[in-house]
Amino acid sequence: SSTAAIRRLPMPPSRMGRVPRGSSGSASEEEETTIDLVAVFWRLVANLRWIILAALVGLAIGGFIGAKLIVPKYTATAKLYMLSSDNSVVDLSALQISSNLTNDYVEVFKTWELHEMVRDQLSLDYTYTELTKMLNISNPSGTRVIYVAVTNEDAELAARIANAYVSAAQTFVEVRKGGAFISQDD
Repeated sequence: SSTAAIRRLPMPPSRMGRVPRGSSGSASEEEETTIDLVAVFWRLVANLRWIILAALVGLAIGGFIGAKLIVPKYTATAKLYMLSSDNSVVDLSALQISSNLTNDYVEVFKTWELHEMVRDQLSLDYTYTELTKMLNISNPSGTRVIYVAVTNEDAELAARIANAYVSAAQTFVEVRKGGAFISQDD
């Protein structure tokens, strides 16, 4: 087994010394070490080329990791705007019902059935868990808008999946409730 030794660079004796603490000067008191910062500065200046070389090597390694090993992620967002099932007359009660149902419809995106509809529509090899991790559903407070955001390493696939979720949700809700959606893609 090999052992590594730490080499201590000597400081000039005139620049470093022990200064006794306190006024009595007795040997039993603690001593404080002082370091001359000017000497440390000149030591750094003397080794400046090695410091710059180490910084450049670190920068090159960081650049390689950033360019080759970190995979970019893209997020595509589709929006759903909730309407009452009777589009001709909009009254206060219809708006209240639509606002309340919007929160219920957010839960639809968590159903296994909806994920399966998207998988079948796009012939995806992702599992239910993988699709769930990609999907982010939000409903800004006080609105009837549902944001469907999908994050993936492929921007085009993220957009296709987000649009497929919107389409599948519309089909799912229309079959079960008879509600209406207007979709808007970003």
